[in-house]
Amino acid sequence: MQAGEFADLMSPLGPFEPEPLLAVAVSGGPDSMALLILADRWARQRGGAAFALTVDHGLRAEAADEARTVARWCAAQGIAHRTLRWTAGPGRGNLQAQARRARYRLLARAARAEGALHLLVAHHRGDVAATAVMRHARRSGVEGLAALAPVASVHGLRLLRPLLDVDPARLRDFLRARGQAWIEDPSNRSEAFSRTWAEAALLGPAGAPLDEPLTALAGRAVVARAALYRAAALLIASSVTARPEGWLIVRPGALLSAPPPATLLTLRRLLQIVSGATYPSAAGQVEALLGGLADWPAFRGATIGGARLVPWRGRLMLCREAGRITDEIDCTAAAGDPVGGEKDDRERALRWDGRFRIAIPPGFATAPGERDQWTVRRLGRAGWAEARRGTDDRAARGLPAVVGQGLPGIWRAGRLVEVPVLPGFRATSGIRAIYMPEFGYAAENAAFCALLHRKLTLS
Repeated sequence: MQAGEFADLMSPLGPFEPEPLLAVAVSGGPDSMALLILADRWARQRGGAAFALTVDHGLRAEAADEARTVARWCAAQGIAHRTLRWTAGPGRGNLQAQARRARYRLLARAARAEGALHLLVAHHRGDVAATAVMRHARRSGVEGLAALAPVASVHGLRLLRPLLDVDPARLRDFLRARGQAWIEDPSNRSEAFSRTWAEAALLGPAGAPLDEPLTALAGRAVVARAALYRAAALLIASSVTARPEGWLIVRPGALLSAPPPATLLTLRRLLQIVSGATYPSAAGQVEALLGGLADWPAFRGATIGGARLVPWRGRLMLCREAGRITDEIDCTAAAGDPVGGEKDDRERALRWDGRFRIAIPPGFATAPGERDQWTVRRLGRAGWAEARRGTDDRAARGLPAVVGQGLPGIWRAGRLVEVPVLPGFRATSGIRAIYMPEFGYAAENAAFCALLHRKLTLS
């Protein structure tokens, strides 16, 4: 691959700042190694630079050695490299999904620390086709077939995929021509991971590759997805009221009378937002839910993916399922100690439950008498009852209990001392809580995200 061809691949992903700084996710495999070399050459030609980030998930014994090998290869190329380690490790549930979330979180944090605006990943034509197959098997509709977007957002960074139309065999040829070795990841060949069967499915009965027609189909699906997101944006404008405490009120008639694909997309995204989930619920599950909603007004409520759907005053209320909230923030530890004995005038901002931005004021709880444990955690039934009694704000007292129980409370030594989102309830700590869910971003869903963000911030 020549420099001019890669420049053509990067051009639609801009604009880029003068002297661009690119973070590149590098596992050591052929795709990411080729991307790193191409991206570094592209950035240097523009007065900028690229640097490599390798994540060691701690799931394979060889991972640490592989990261050191990548570091040596980068040093030989004059490219800065950093290894990131997933120290928390996996919990119960889908191992691949947990590792993916942790990987992007670590990559984004490290890229921001270096001042990069762009994070490049090496998904290629084969990945586009395999992802389309897997998502189609999960009944993801047009969204699934559209598969991987060339430009997306991850934790506040621009996620760029410049190689989506590149045959992976060409990337290996590029490395061979340069005498650059690579690492074969054994997990790519493991029957335990779902992408394996998807890639096998890309060979027809006679062994003819199907990735090119599937990639073309995915490209057409991108156009269809853009129209779908526009329809969903119009549906939100006409049927959704968003509240700053993190709940939504939906006109069920408008939702159910819209074209089914727009209804499905809208409901999946709204449920994701109120639940704080990283990804939306499976399309098949939400389709089954819509089947129950079709009996409105006989619908009596449901839970799905950490969200609740409850009939409320003739409308449909969507809110967080309070009993599923486990997130807890230690405010004192998050605030930290003054550096060198000097007062720290920086505000600390953290995310709670994927929904709220918790802002801890400068110097919070650093005095010797303030070292009791201050935490942010859900109110629950008892906390909500206390908070409702303790505020004289009429609007706050009128919140549905299922909403109030899922609000963040400030607790000190086990005692509720403040509810930042409720006016008039012992606002003394200076800690603020702002409902600010994250929105997945791509060029195709910009109108959808912008409209919903506006509804939330102006409520």
